[in-house]
Amino acid sequence: MVKMTLVRAASIQSFTLEELWVNPAHIISVELNTELTSQFNINSAPFPDGLLDETQFTKIRIAGALCTDYLSVVGSPESIANKL
Repeated sequence: MVKMTLVRAASIQSFTLEELWVNPAHIISVELNTELTSQFNINSAPFPDGLLDETQFTKIRIAGALCTDYLSVVGSPESIANKL
């Protein structure tokens, strides 16, 4: 299991961070979440304090029994891939 930080929309104007444990065997793909990263670069106010200006967000695709889920986590695709 790999520990990651999940980014979750708390409302239209705010986000929260939550600890998440992921089984690396279930990750199908890792890619830059350009929408969330751009939003953070334009206005970091809705995001929790403590994130660096150069923070990037990654979209991970996870295989489930009946479906595929997409989750956004804190970190560049390279840093997330290195954890796996």
